[in-house]
Amino acid sequence: MLYMGRLARAAAAELAVASTEQKNAALEAMAAALEAGTEKILEANAKDLEAAEKNGRDAAYLDRLRLDGGRVAAMAFGSTAGRLVSSAASAWPALPVSPVNAAASPAAAPVFAAAMAS
Repeated sequence: MLYMGRLARAAAAELAVASTEQKNAALEAMAAALEAGTEKILEANAKDLEAAEKNGRDAAYLDRLRLDGGRVAAMAFGSTAGRLVSSAASAWPALPVSPVNAAASPAAAPVFAAAMAS
């Protein structure tokens, strides 16, 4: 576990300096690997399910553990969906500051107050 934590810390340091293009490429590669490896993922998952059943895990646990083609496809889509949402959001005009979004974003509150004062 300590080793995995060290790997995660090293990866975080690399991600901190990676460009958007590099991050997007990594996400696309992860999605492609998930799609290409679906059969192996499902085979390994079947073994995990069998072991969990033998260890007396309850039905809810087994359901969360159980993968099928749709769940793997959703994971692959999820790894790239953030980029798609970010791209779409950047194309939208900025929302005007209002009491509603000022309350939702404490950082926007001073902007709202200044706008109301002028």
